[in-house]
Amino acid sequence: MSALTRAITEQTVTQLGFSVAQAATFSTTPVDISDYEGLVAIHQIVTAATGAQTLAGIIQTSDDVNFVTGVVQLGAAFPTFTASALGAQNRILVDTNAAKRYVRYNGTVAGSTPSFTACILLTGSKKVQ
Repeated sequence: MSALTRAITEQTVTQLGFSVAQAATFSTTPVDISDYEGLVAIHQIVTAATGAQTLAGIIQTSDDVNFVTGVVQLGAAFPTFTASALGAQNRILVDTNAAKRYVRYNGTVAGSTPSFTACILLTGSKKVQ
């Protein structure tokens, strides 16, 4: 099996969370990325939006699963989402060597009666044991 074929077949998809409507600032459940190697991609896919609103998403990382201490933003923020961009998919690449043990998505919802339905996914290759 070629290295490219192996890399494609060994991709893992993990849902970080939220395929239900969010009307306030929220965070996904932290994911332990210590079993991943190289780059992982975190995808923000917004499928529905109501009201005059915006969604600003970032990736946070911490060594603490509860994200109480040592929380930092990892890389750039996702582009601010508005209803005119419904269906847009955005992705941020994360270097597992630069990140702490856990990552999560944090979304800030603002506007007049905002509501978003989104799915946040992590894709990447797990280390070969």
